[in-house]
Amino acid sequence: IEQVITLKHDIIFQWADQGDHLIEPMRKVGLPVIGVKYGTQEYLEEWIELMGKTTANHIKANEILKWHKDIKEKLSKLSSSKTTKPKILSLQFSKDRFRVAGNGSYDNFIIELIGAENPVKNDIQRFADISKEQLLKYNPDVIILGNFDEQTPDELMRLEIFKNMNAVKTKQVYKLPTGGYRWGVPHIEIPLTWLWMYKLVHTEETINLIEEIKYSYKMLYDYEIKDEEIKQILNFDIHKNSKNYHLLLD
Repeated sequence: IEQVITLKHDIIFQWADQGDHLIEPMRKVGLPVIGVKYGTQEYLEEWIELMGKTTANHIKANEILKWHKDIKEKLSKLSSSKTTKPKILSLQFSKDRFRVAGNGSYDNFIIELIGAENPVKNDIQRFADISKEQLLKYNPDVIILGNFDEQTPDELMRLEIFKNMNAVKTKQVYKLPTGGYRWGVPHIEIPLTWLWMYKLVHTEETINLIEEIKYSYKMLYDYEIKDEEIKQILNFDIHKNSKNYHLLLD
């Protein structure tokens, strides 16, 4: 609390859904706190709107919200016409443990948004640790590795137990990029995650991810991002053996 006070802030944003112990100590000493909830696209949009109003940047907030809405509507429309739905399994952690995203997770929202199916949806709520054998049982067509640990697609594909898994046999194992923040969790760059995953799964679609990254970084940060920086964000160095990853540059 003493350190927070020294920052001489005007307002504090803090998680409001992880227990009163995160907020009450600040309120007791008179610090101005706004609580926010986490985990859905709706909550994220509320943050953006709220932060825009409290910082007198509502015009920028509305621009960001419109971008989110436009990309979401575009992908929803494209996905509605798909007759087949690939099974995508999202692993928040995969190096020392296998933590899978189930129903009610933000990962599940993305999977369904892009016209795919989450094979663990009916068994797991939000997140759960599972064994290698359980993961193998779900036999996903695509595996998305989270960016909370250092596991690479090649490392997972080399595990002997997974050699007959569909995603490994077809080399459709991908690691989420990291830009201004981790792609895959709700934050202002999240439409880029939707587009990244959609383009990997639906390779027939003409979506220009590179141009969208350039547009969004200029819009969000007033920054002219370079092609080499985009390749670093997209982790091209660790996807040499992942199927169709080169198509992201098209």
